[in-house]
Amino acid sequence: MDNETNMNRFLQRGYGMFPYIVMRFRGGIYKQIPIYRESIEDMRLEGLQVWLDWELRFPSYKKTCQRQAELFLVGYAEGGPFLDICMVFNSSEGYYINRKGETKTRKTIPSGGKLYTMSNELIQEGGKHYVLEY
Repeated sequence: MDNETNMNRFLQRGYGMFPYIVMRFRGGIYKQIPIYRESIEDMRLEGLQVWLDWELRFPSYKKTCQRQAELFLVGYAEGGPFLDICMVFNSSEGYYINRKGETKTRKTIPSGGKLYTMSNELIQEGGKHYVLEY
């Protein structure tokens, strides 16, 4: 099965669509965490939800997602075996946060390597980490 076909299987569970968080565990090993703007009613979906009241606190959806990534780092991932995370907005913009909490916006996003789901299922090896671009 090729990477695009395999990634398409995971679309039904929310993977491969912007925005999302990518955790880098070491060179070439990544885990993707989908981000949802609406409530997660479909139990097949995995990921984090951005609440409407959060959007009202920040000047833009992008800033809301950046804050979600920062809280994810502090709450869920702190002390975990990863190197850094990236809040991916589109194919050419990522908000990187390292283990020290230092942030940097870049015009490149993680790609390639082995990409896993939140439940450690292999999505793909190599290639881009998304299928749909808005």
